[in-house]
Amino acid sequence: MARSIPPATPPQSRTMPPKKPTGGGGDSDPYKNWVELPIDPADDYWKVIKSGNANTSDTTVDLDNGHMRIDFAGSTNKQLRIQGSQNNGVTIVKKTHINWWAEAGLDVPSGKTAYGLQPEMVQWKIEVQFDQTNGPISTASGGGGTNGNKLSVCVGFQAFPDDQSGDPTTGGTDTTWGGAYVVKEGTAVPGSNNGPLLFRSGFRSYWTNGSSTGGKLWRGQNTSGVADNDAIVLATVPLRTSAEASNGKISFTGGGYSTGDPFGQLWSSTFAFNDTFCATLQDHYLHPAIWIGAVDTSATRGQIRIKRIRMLIQPLSNREAL
Repeated sequence: MARSIPPATPPQSRTMPPKKPTGGGGDSDPYKNWVELPIDPADDYWKVIKSGNANTSDTTVDLDNGHMRIDFAGSTNKQLRIQGSQNNGVTIVKKTHINWWAEAGLDVPSGKTAYGLQPEMVQWKIEVQFDQTNGPISTASGGGGTNGNKLSVCVGFQAFPDDQSGDPTTGGTDTTWGGAYVVKEGTAVPGSNNGPLLFRSGFRSYWTNGSSTGGKLWRGQNTSGVADNDAIVLATVPLRTSAEASNGKISFTGGGYSTGDPFGQLWSSTFAFNDTFCATLQDHYLHPAIWIGAVDTSATRGQIRIKRIRMLIQPLSNREAL
């Protein structure tokens, strides 16, 4: 029997290997990688500000066994609330603002500022990964107290209407802030607790005292594993929800997730956030920052150990080439 030979596949119908994606709207701008930020709070990259009730010798901010440690110790609990213009906690802020166009490798278009964030031209993410032994928030070094109840860690932007010339401030009404956060909701020691509501994550800002969700273990809790949460992350949404002329809201998404589960869920109360903070960023000087303090006026103490801080600034293809 003669063998049947299938017809040749037309070139236009063959499966071709995909082209390598590019950023910034052209082949000259490759994918960017995460950039790890200094883990030592004494590095010249950062300015550390202990404010209000946290501005005492009982509050330690240092590099300890390879971790950035923020330790609210001492023999008594303190009111460490950070909310709105009030700051009784610790702020760790990048001394200089980000010049977005330079970071993206693009010329500043006519009529735009070098420091103004345009979410359609760059994807920005910042992540804080915590110690996986004792959880993101645990007992102060001296023991006792509330084991970090109501303490939170928030990572995002500190926004200023003026150039801070390498010396940013915190608190008061001259600056706004917002980011992804995790909060400890209970006095249990994480290593002795396997409750999925001990930690909650989501978004908070100068105007929003916290929009969060629980339901997931965090690394360091009893029975936790590689797919459980160990980090908070904030990312820009790459389109505006209102025009530049009307304060041009820039939306964000953020919350808690697992760095060991690369396609896992983001744990947050809603996918995108669009509060008043998001409308204060237009042509403001933006400084990446971390805030550590309580979400309410409860007296507390505890310790936070940060394993890694990293940031990504990825040029995007715009509607038109820039």
